[in-house]
Amino acid sequence: MINALQVAIEERLARREDWLRCSVPFDPGTATAFHSAPDNLAGLTAAVAAAAHDRAGFFTADPPPVMASGASGITWSIEADAGMPCTGAARLRFYPAKGNDEATIIVPHMNTLRDDYALMCRALRFFGTSTVRYTLPFHDGRTQDTGPGRRQMVSANLGLTIACVRQSVIEVIALGEHLRARGYRRINLVGISLGTCTATIAGAISDLFDTVSVFLMADDFASVVWRGRATRDVRAALDGNIALPALQDVWDLLHPYRYADLLAARKVPVLLITGEYDTVMPPDLTVNVVRAFRSAGVDLDWRRYQCGHYGLAYPPFSLAVLHRLLAAFRRARSRVPTE
Repeated sequence: MINALQVAIEERLARREDWLRCSVPFDPGTATAFHSAPDNLAGLTAAVAAAAHDRAGFFTADPPPVMASGASGITWSIEADAGMPCTGAARLRFYPAKGNDEATIIVPHMNTLRDDYALMCRALRFFGTSTVRYTLPFHDGRTQDTGPGRRQMVSANLGLTIACVRQSVIEVIALGEHLRARGYRRINLVGISLGTCTATIAGAISDLFDTVSVFLMADDFASVVWRGRATRDVRAALDGNIALPALQDVWDLLHPYRYADLLAARKVPVLLITGEYDTVMPPDLTVNVVRAFRSAGVDLDWRRYQCGHYGLAYPPFSLAVLHRLLAAFRRARSRVPTE
């Protein structure tokens, strides 16, 4: 009875975002992610396989944007010749905590609206950590596209999806560097849903972040899109054009489990929070990423709650998440640095 109620609640909450979901048509999109590769599926697959030999290099090859802080928050602009898919200005609201040298970056879920996570940012500020919510490419007015949904970020344009995730990783690392330059000695990285992909990669390839916390996560980017409730529009555009094994190869650079060894080598503590009734990140895929992280030796704290993907944002689960997040920050502060 409780299980059926949880599933019904999840479905009702998921329907609220259905109007935002509209994938672009299928396209290998190779040139968007790899400018010199043949613009077809075979060319994209080969380019990804080559880039996988140096995953950190793929996400750090281009110069990061220059960020500035002002009364309106943190801003930057991506020029048309920067090699990134989402150009134009970005503006983030910053929530400074007085007399504090710790900052937290929140990488949100896809289709976030401008005021999403404001309450979480204020709560973290109240508990003593300055906080900023990152804006994903093609969100919050970062594009002139007025179509439904932030459809370029994850879509059936395979290369564009790779390029968008790459841009988000580059920008999050640049944001961490900007905060460090402002005097913040400790930086926490939090990723939610799609944001777990960006946070995992950024946390694995950069030494800027003292903690990585990921909520609602799976091991395989392609399988989530193939099976998840939130990406049925993308799956519909993929069907008949590519099979799942080929999609897994094409999106290999985006799979969080591929970065387990790098996370373990950095010895960064990772907090993972998941929902037992998640229809967006299927629970068996969550178990897979836990196995991969533990096998690699990642310092992992995994917490499971009796809720779904959307229910985690509401009490009592949201309060439990905040409690665990603050506990993870305190635990990381108490760690004795090793030589």
